Amino acid sequence: MPDLTANVAIYSAQILVVIGVAAIAGSVVRLPARAELLYWRGVVALCLALPLVPAIPFVASGLDVVSIVSTTAPARVAAHTGRLVSAATLVPWLVLAGALARMAWLAIGLVVIGRLRSESAAATLGTDVEVLRDTLAPTAALLWHPTVTQPITFGIRRPVVLLPRRLLDLSPAAQRAVVCHELLHVARRDWAWLLAEEAVRALFWFHPALWWAIGQIQLRREERVDELVVQLTDARREYMSALVTLAETPPPWRTALAFIHRGQLAARLARLVRRVPISIARLSVTYVALVAIAGITSLSTVSAMPLRRDATAAGGQRIYSAAEGVLLPKVIKEIRPNYTQRAMERKIAGTVLLDCVVTRTGAPSRVKVLRPLDADLDRAAVRALEQWRFSPGTKGGKPVAVRVKVEMTFTLK
Repeated sequence: MPDLTANVAIYSAQILVVIGVAAIAGSVVRLPARAELLYWRGVVALCLALPLVPAIPFVASGLDVVSIVSTTAPARVAAHTGRLVSAATLVPWLVLAGALARMAWLAIGLVVIGRLRSESAAATLGTDVEVLRDTLAPTAALLWHPTVTQPITFGIRRPVVLLPRRLLDLSPAAQRAVVCHELLHVARRDWAWLLAEEAVRALFWFHPALWWAIGQIQLRREERVDELVVQLTDARREYMSALVTLAETPPPWRTALAFIHRGQLAARLARLVRRVPISIARLSVTYVALVAIAGITSLSTVSAMPLRRDATAAGGQRIYSAAEGVLLPKVIKEIRPNYTQRAMERKIAGTVLLDCVVTRTGAPSRVKVLRPLDADLDRAAVRALEQWRFSPGTKGGKPVAVRVKVEMTFTLK
């Protein structure tokens, strides 16, 4: 459980760094809504995939290090960093409880909008709207509902657009534009995207940065649909006026499921007014640069703050770290690495950082190089460490497998 708690904290920090850098990079240049939508979807997908991103072992982390010098320096094991507070074991359960509560809240919202559908009546808005529906989303049902204050679109196999009676107070051009917006959501299958986004929000209910990033996705989706509405209807002013008229705050249970949010209205109107053109070449270069920044940031972040992996050693032994209140292993047999002739001739000196698991028998296993020095000296260091023997680490007086890092320093006299 402490490993899981630590990984939750590390993963949360990784997400925060990636989204922070992505936000700064994305604010430098204004892209079309479609490009920004793809960008933020990619950023969120990258955050979800961070546990799969391989770490580059260039950072030495932790204090559980055994250091030797290849001449006469003694080996030593550093003191452990201390125990995790017992309350940390509750963190995974709190995360799970919050996710379940959020899922339950969404389930209630789905039940409510299903009830709204059963209380609705078929809507008729004229020939132009019917032609638009047959063109964009012929399977969508247009329904009136007496209590909704703004359009609500939902459903995958049987999509439904619930319309407020207030829509009849608008001009025919505005009515057509509003219905076009909802039909575009159906045609683009945005309801499925929204459900997936809300599921991610539920799992990461505790992470405000990821919530914000998903909010950016939803905003850019609305802005993209706004652009398409103007292209199809040529009713920019009427559509903007309709957005303002219908932008009333829905009840809390409907907020996560409605496609129009009052907090997004100002940004959407600003984009509709601004319409900054951008060349394909500039768009391509900018997009590639943003993707490269996000990728490099992710790789660097995972390498700097790696998750705790390999929680189980051979034979089903659990692997402990210094932070878990264990008494670290002590060296009882030390084999010094061979200083190769080639390395001496080239006057190569420095330190090789190794990682290994000291099993309950005191034998090192899973030896790997974290910070290389020279190919020959790296291999010599690995071969030497594989022959070391330790008094095993203990927890509660019982031998346990412990992960340690070993520094082997090669010096020339």
